[in-house]
Amino acid sequence: MTVKPTQDQSKPRSTAMSADASEMINEPMSCPKCGYNLQGLFVGTPCPECGTGISAKRRISEDKMGDAPAGYLNTLATALLVFGISGLLVPIGLLLDLFGLTYGGIVSMASLGVMPIAGLVILRKRVRPNLADKADADEGEWVGLRRVVVAGYACMYLFAGLSLVDDLTSLSIPEFVLLFPALGAGVGLCTAAWHISLLADWAHDDSRAQQLRACSMGFGIYLFLYTVTFVIVGPLGGLIGTTPATQGLHSIMALVVTILSVFAFGGLLLVFIFSMLFASTVRWSIHNARTERERDARIAEKNRKRAEELAGRTAAASTAAAPAFETPTPEEAGVTLLDSGSDLDDEAAEDDDDREYNPYAIEGD
Repeated sequence: MTVKPTQDQSKPRSTAMSADASEMINEPMSCPKCGYNLQGLFVGTPCPECGTGISAKRRISEDKMGDAPAGYLNTLATALLVFGISGLLVPIGLLLDLFGLTYGGIVSMASLGVMPIAGLVILRKRVRPNLADKADADEGEWVGLRRVVVAGYACMYLFAGLSLVDDLTSLSIPEFVLLFPALGAGVGLCTAAWHISLLADWAHDDSRAQQLRACSMGFGIYLFLYTVTFVIVGPLGGLIGTTPATQGLHSIMALVVTILSVFAFGGLLLVFIFSMLFASTVRWSIHNARTERERDARIAEKNRKRAEELAGRTAAASTAAAPAFETPTPEEAGVTLLDSGSDLDDEAAEDDDDREYNPYAIEGD
């Protein structure tokens, strides 16, 4: 009697392991937090090094940040740290200046002078020794983006210089004159944040890259809205004239820009904070690359020893299976060799002497 399986019994059971088995990571992939190589693990399991969950598979590029020289990575990490600290000290100095502290402005201006220098160090071309054609890769790598960032840093110095002239001298710099270098500096900072996000992609730190891009886009939208508001309220407002309707529109737009300013500058501060946090990721990549090289050296040494041991065993087995051929001695072969002093030679001579000479014998008898 054959029992027909029910519908539930006939369906294959789905387990967590069967679901994860189809999502095994079969190519090199680094942990987004610590850089540990996740190849051979399953999606959904934690990283063995830091415990971060493996959310999805990602393809790795031809090179990775850990392949770069340690000197370049240490310089990059230091520049990111200085960039973040100086960026945070600029608004802190301005706040201290608002409360009447004389050194607040000095701190702000000094930080504003150091930040572009650190930013230029971050803009250096990446050192990628494992690329097959490094010349073609470096020739057009982020050239336009780098130029925008450099122009933004130049505008930042121009804005700082005009602000010092306005504060320390009797000259009054018009507001629209200060607006253009300020906008240029803002665009440069937006682009610098985007550039750092690309470096985070290189380090396979996806979460940090997304955070930096979000802050960059948010601050860019704020700069656009601020420029539109300034044009409408300023030059365009003078052409339209002042009416109760236009005054109400100006008030609404000013309120919106003020609210957006709070979020925009908060996002800009997050850029500096994320830059400092990304510096720790860069140092992690140095540590992981060193550990990986040491591990590969140990594995190579073990493989060498195993190869030598296997070669020795193979040679010994060949010797035992096919021993060298030796010629046996006459005694071992059962053959008796004759010499001139043997008894058989004496007997043969006596037989020749006893034989009589017969001249009529036929030859051969």
